[in-house]
Amino acid sequence: MPNTPTTTPTIVSGTNNQYKKKGKDFTKAEDIGLIEAYLGVTTRPEVGDDMSDETMWSLIKSTFIMKTGDL
Repeated sequence: MPNTPTTTPTIVSGTNNQYKKKGKDFTKAEDIGLIEAYLGVTTRPEVGDDMSDETMWSLIKSTFIMKTGDL
């Protein structure tokens, strides 16, 4: 079978029978980069539990971009 990306329709919140296609699937390298970025940020002892969600995901995003050069 050819290796073609798949898209799965998802229901848009608050609407009836309206669908929105999700974005393209991550590549295996992007998946690994995201996992490494997430673990790198969330397991640092100096970060602690006091970080806001916004700050945490901002750090994960910037780490991911540094690792993969992509978004």
